[in-house]
Amino acid sequence: MQASRCKRCGSGYVGRCPVCKDKKLEPRTGIRISERKPAEVLKPEPVGTNLASLIPEWAKSMKGGCSCRDWEVKMNRWRADGCEAHREQIIDHLMSQSDHLVKPLQHIPAALKRVVAGKMLDKAIKMSR
Repeated sequence: MQASRCKRCGSGYVGRCPVCKDKKLEPRTGIRISERKPAEVLKPEPVGTNLASLIPEWAKSMKGGCSCRDWEVKMNRWRADGCEAHREQIIDHLMSQSDHLVKPLQHIPAALKRVVAGKMLDKAIKMSR
């Protein structure tokens, strides 16, 4: 008999491969099931937390009376689908908080701020999925 190489594991053998003979392989990857390591699962951050992280610290001028933390918690409870359903309500809240921005940003037209708020919300939703 002539020695040959196993197509699955690459080991040399005569007859039947001694490495693969009793091991079941996953159909798509060819990795032996016994050697398979559990996949590391990264849990995405909730939408409210993502949105809060997108607003830079330098853009905020804290005067007090901000209900942003309450909205962050509310958005985290709603998750991505709920935030999409409440999209206009969230953007309206962000627009109402524009007086908490630093002076130069307060003078930006409201229409442009609304567009930026929508883009930030879209990005936060995408990050959480």
